[in-house]
Amino acid sequence: MNRLLARSAIFVVTAALIGAASVSSAAFADTTYEDAIGLSWSPTGPYEGTTTIPMYPNPRVVPGDTDSKTVWVRNDGPAEGQLKATITNVVLGGDVNDQFYKDFTINGQQVFDYNGVDTQVADILLPMGDTTSITVNYEFPEAATSGNYKEQGTVSVHFDLVLSIAGPEKELHMNARAICQRDVARVFYDLETVGVENPDSLPVTATWRQADGTLVRVDTIPAGQTSGSLLWPGAVVNDDDIAVGWPGWRVVKEGETPDWENYVYDPTLDSTKWREPLTITFEMNPTDVVTLEYPPVSPAGCEVPRDPGVYITKVASVGTVAAGSNFDYTIEVGNTGLGAVHPVTLSDPIPGNLKVNTVSTAGAPTYPRWDGCAVTGANSAGYGGTLNCTLNGYLGYNEVAPAVVLNVTVNANTPSGSLTNVATECATDPDTPTVAALCKDAEAVVNIVPKGTVVSGAGLSMTGSDLAMAGGAVAALLAMGFAALTIAKRRRSAEE
Repeated sequence: MNRLLARSAIFVVTAALIGAASVSSAAFADTTYEDAIGLSWSPTGPYEGTTTIPMYPNPRVVPGDTDSKTVWVRNDGPAEGQLKATITNVVLGGDVNDQFYKDFTINGQQVFDYNGVDTQVADILLPMGDTTSITVNYEFPEAATSGNYKEQGTVSVHFDLVLSIAGPEKELHMNARAICQRDVARVFYDLETVGVENPDSLPVTATWRQADGTLVRVDTIPAGQTSGSLLWPGAVVNDDDIAVGWPGWRVVKEGETPDWENYVYDPTLDSTKWREPLTITFEMNPTDVVTLEYPPVSPAGCEVPRDPGVYITKVASVGTVAAGSNFDYTIEVGNTGLGAVHPVTLSDPIPGNLKVNTVSTAGAPTYPRWDGCAVTGANSAGYGGTLNCTLNGYLGYNEVAPAVVLNVTVNANTPSGSLTNVATECATDPDTPTVAALCKDAEAVVNIVPKGTVVSGAGLSMTGSDLAMAGGAVAALLAMGFAALTIAKRRRSAEE
């Protein structure tokens, strides 16, 4: 057998069938190991062996004729291989629409159906040294009246039977589906392999592409993870695995009205294209390709509650201060809830023995930001009054409004003792605009000592967590005049 460099071993059988007379052939009876056609292959340097045998040497058939030919094939290694048998190079002589080609069948199928296509008739995983048979049969029905021409060869059938053997095929079968879970699009997958050695030790890459082939993202599935889920490109989740970002959506900018919560849908974003069907190529060598559509957002059972979680903190820059001295208050308002709030207001009634010297906060183009921050109602000397601010914008998930810093002076005649200052934020959930605004307080307590007292190591005012760690020593610290306390309280607006 001739051996040529190629991908697999090839054995070619050429057959010629011409309508109009009878034909007979000898069966391959009592075939031995040595009689079989030995095919071998190499995974590192594949080669090919070829031979051609006429399967039906008598070229004439008549109605009622049937016959079959069996070829025995042996796998000569070097290991188990994938044996394939394919009927190919089918040529129909004369008029291909002649009734003869519909009456005449090969392996039970009209020969007309074989014309111009390759038809695989066997695909067998054959252990090294084993032998198997490939059978090709034909039938020309007794009732047929076609093919009866005076001139021999008016209709004819020619085809090749190609036998090939190579290493076992590697297959990756991926069952993937896109669904919405926890308000975000995810692709859930299950994978199976065929012919892959030690698949549990191999990672899988998942390459996302747009319909035009543009690369979107490449994910790596850890080795051994045969089932799981992937976030759809552009989706973002928080530590609780709940969606806080989506393709085509972004946080609202100044002057815009949100489409939902504090987000707008922006068709100009690159990620908007990712809401179109995407192809995912799963590759472990072999590969499998699936095309999935972006699932509907928030179907039944997918949507999650999106309540706001607004908080306020107020911290003094000192724990103890002498009358007549200056210090700062820093106020911050943030939102840890999934829902946005708007409008948001901040108020801070200033104690009568404090004078606000300056109010500082970030201005434009910061967004959101506090607008109109000013103290009104102070006495003629500037003491007391109320600070009021209004947030310009929506406060969404994990957003913090710019800090508001008050520089204040303690009246020199203030008696020793504690000084409490309480700031309040009130926020409305746009999803429930008729419900009263939810308000929260934060207070800072500063210890006042007589004017001229030298205060060293006064530190910041103590927060609630600081107080818990101090334990039983808190009472003593308060008595000594060194403690300051920040307490956050939750309450509804005064209307309730």
